[in-house]
Amino acid sequence: MKTRRSKFIELFGVPEVAIPYLDRFVTEQEMDIVEAMDGKEMGPGELAGKLGITAEKARELMENAYMKSVLNKEKKDEDLYIAANFYEKLNYSCKFDENYPDLPKKVRDELDEWCYETYKKSPIFEKRLKGEADKSSNITYLPLDELDEYLSKSKKFRLVPCDCRNLKDACDRPRETCIRFDDNITDRTFGREITKEEVKEIIINAHKKGLMLQVNADWRENGATGVCNCCACCCYPVRAALEFNSKGKFPVVEYKALYDETSCTHCGRCVKRCYFGVFAFGDDKVEVNGKIRKKIIYDPEKCWGCGLCSTTCPTKSIVMQKLNAEEE
Repeated sequence: MKTRRSKFIELFGVPEVAIPYLDRFVTEQEMDIVEAMDGKEMGPGELAGKLGITAEKARELMENAYMKSVLNKEKKDEDLYIAANFYEKLNYSCKFDENYPDLPKKVRDELDEWCYETYKKSPIFEKRLKGEADKSSNITYLPLDELDEYLSKSKKFRLVPCDCRNLKDACDRPRETCIRFDDNITDRTFGREITKEEVKEIIINAHKKGLMLQVNADWRENGATGVCNCCACCCYPVRAALEFNSKGKFPVVEYKALYDETSCTHCGRCVKRCYFGVFAFGDDKVEVNGKIRKKIIYDPEKCWGCGLCSTTCPTKSIVMQKLNAEEE
């Protein structure tokens, strides 16, 4: 599709589905800036010459575009900018543009699919699949009883919406569930500052709603960076790891659910909570307190260590066990 903005569309990597809705994501002025920069790193003075405006005005426009993820800064302490791309802009828009949900559902579904496919092609994801990514760029899932230790050394917290659930929109679980900590809070984190007590409340509530606590895998060595509270129907890392069967390489698995059948009432709560088929209903029946129920089948090899099953078990028949280095 040829338009007078073909150059911007090419430079910014705009997918075809978004072209008819371009004005919902960027302004004419922002497109002018990206076209003028032509893929090059640039400061306000040079942009001012290209657009015929003052350097002061160029600086204002570039900073505004930076705050809306149209531009990136090469270095935080220098006035040098470079164009971002539509993938980055979409991440911003789905979280912070209140009009994003007004796009037709079909368009949002196509944008999610495009974004997910782009995510899977990123160099860091390819490294994760091959087991070549270092621990600092990997993730793991944390049982709730580790939460206090994980939060213990962090002082500052900022809550932002979940981009994955806003993009995929496949469930009604909570969306204000992503939290950044301390040095990982930047001038473009946005959201709102919250207390440690609020962090715990949000995470515990998310867990009750069936969301897994995702953290940086190297938190014990290098400190906590933040949390995401994930489902398997929306969240990109979970969806991708399931698609590529990369559990162990990505994410790192640190815990395993241990199941004691002797105390189990086969109520099925663990089946409803588990995303990975660790617990399932079998064909056999079992009598419990005079009631006939389907017998629970347990496959520990499928466990990701999130702990959703253990916190919902009324008889404490499931506990989370930390794996040793060999098992990890």
